Amino acid sequence: LWSGASQALVTYITARGQQPGGEPFFASNNLALARAVFDECAGFDETFPLAGGEDRDLCRRLVERGRRLVWVPAAVVDHDHLLTMRSFWRQHFRYGRGAYQFHRAQGLRADPADQDPSRGVWDVRARFYLDLVRSPFVHRAAPQRLRIATLLLFSQLPNALGFFAERRRAQREAR
Repeated sequence: LWSGASQALVTYITARGQQPGGEPFFASNNLALARAVFDECAGFDETFPLAGGEDRDLCRRLVERGRRLVWVPAAVVDHDHLLTMRSFWRQHFRYGRGAYQFHRAQGLRADPADQDPSRGVWDVRARFYLDLVRSPFVHRAAPQRLRIATLLLFSQLPNALGFFAERRRAQREAR
């Protein structure tokens, strides 16, 4: 159940990125590209302190370089994460930390002198979260829909806590 909820979140974000105006995103464990293309955009940004956010950053840089990211739902990649409640929490806390690092990296690229480039991140779009929680009712089998939707909502708590923890850590390091 925990693994299914985590996969549902990745699937939701990937599908949203394929919609007009969406930001293309692929988790790096499900991404394939030619080595030359990977090298062209300097690969993963090694300043990210942990796994989480670096794949989103890579996707953004690929798009900025005019690359088109294509989702191929028929391509199946088995990537097995057997999650428990504790490991689910840790994973989504880490995703929150990575989200901060992603927004910080984007902000620093836009304005290297900005002391807090994550400031503009809280342009929260309620539609994103509403659609996130509704997504299992569109894409999942009946018995797990409510449970998955609840866990998707729950995942946002450790995500937000991770974001703020990473922001605090970065502010302490900057002093």
